[in-house]
Amino acid sequence: MPGGVTQSAVRRRLESEHGIARAHQQDAVLLLSLTMEPSARLGSEQDAHTWIASVVQAYAHASGISLGAPSKSGSTSQGKQALVINSQEFDRAQAAQRALALQQVEAYAQFLGLDMRAGHRLAEKAAAVGQQAQHQLDALADELGPEFLAGIQPKFDARKARSFDSYWNWAREDALRWISQVLAQADDTPDAESRMLMLANRSDALLVQLLSGLCSTLARSLGSDAAVARAHALAERLLAACTQALGRAPVARVTARPTQPETSVGVGGALTYCEVPRAGEPTMAEYVAHMQAEPMAANPDHRPLLHLRYKTRAHAWEYAPEASREYYASLSELCAGGTSFAGATALVTGCSRGSIAALVVARLLAGGARVVATTSSSGSAAMRFYESMFKEHGARGSELIALPFNQASAAD
Repeated sequence: MPGGVTQSAVRRRLESEHGIARAHQQDAVLLLSLTMEPSARLGSEQDAHTWIASVVQAYAHASGISLGAPSKSGSTSQGKQALVINSQEFDRAQAAQRALALQQVEAYAQFLGLDMRAGHRLAEKAAAVGQQAQHQLDALADELGPEFLAGIQPKFDARKARSFDSYWNWAREDALRWISQVLAQADDTPDAESRMLMLANRSDALLVQLLSGLCSTLARSLGSDAAVARAHALAERLLAACTQALGRAPVARVTARPTQPETSVGVGGALTYCEVPRAGEPTMAEYVAHMQAEPMAANPDHRPLLHLRYKTRAHAWEYAPEASREYYASLSELCAGGTSFAGATALVTGCSRGSIAALVVARLLAGGARVVATTSSSGSAAMRFYESMFKEHGARGSELIALPFNQASAAD
């Protein structure tokens, strides 16, 4: 073909000169031309158009349609009309065929007992239900505010529960770190008794074996180095405490010294607040004993200043002596031998950082309990907080399960 005769140019000529506008008819002409290859290269565009006209006549003859005879210029001769279809008539014919097809489908559906509008009715019903639900949500948001709706959203997801129970790992790490700190003369443990108790609560056979090996290694290095001697003495105390604890359940015991608030006013009027040790009460056991012995003014029944009461049917508050004695007995037990929660399972809600519930969880873990702690946040920061809590307080047999939960949600 000559250079100026492209496929798009041929298609335009088929439409303008021969009335072949539909793409599938043009494709048929082009496919037919592949079977009518000229014997030699067409020298000019006029030759090409003449050859294309002959292909069109062959297509018309094969398809049974009438086209005008082409002139030498490739156009149809005068007096002959190209094949032209009225688009409006064609659209009306298509619409009539579609209506007839739908009538046939509906007739078949009626014969088979099928409801052709069942899907439409279900969609309309679902749209109405969704619209009603949206109206209800909008009314709740207008009445209660968006903060309330956000606050009652459910958060429970069992797949997001995290379990911490590797007490044995943290016991070995803490023992090695403590001895290493003594060797490096960097031991700044403020409460050695509490740390010793925590290691004893985590004691198992492998930890005792590790401490025994450390004692033997440090004993071979004893000499003039005072740090090695202190580390060896610490390892022996840890070995004795952990060996003795093997046969008993872990206990939660209060070992911290009681404190009291102290506020001072500077020269410029600035207030300074701090907690200082209580005078005359070096241990928590003495603090509890003093609380229990301190009488209140105008005390006919010898009740302590701090005591428990119960509400009567007349809505009056009466002194509860048995509950008060039980309260002080529990405090004394926590300060003396300690209380074990081994084998118990506790559910504690609202365990966020800095909350009272978090302190309760720490005591339960120290006593060997299995604790399910709920939290409104299940992000990485919250999980790191729970991991550090178990790392510091988890005893032998204890487990901490952190579970996302919103107590304000009825679904949760």
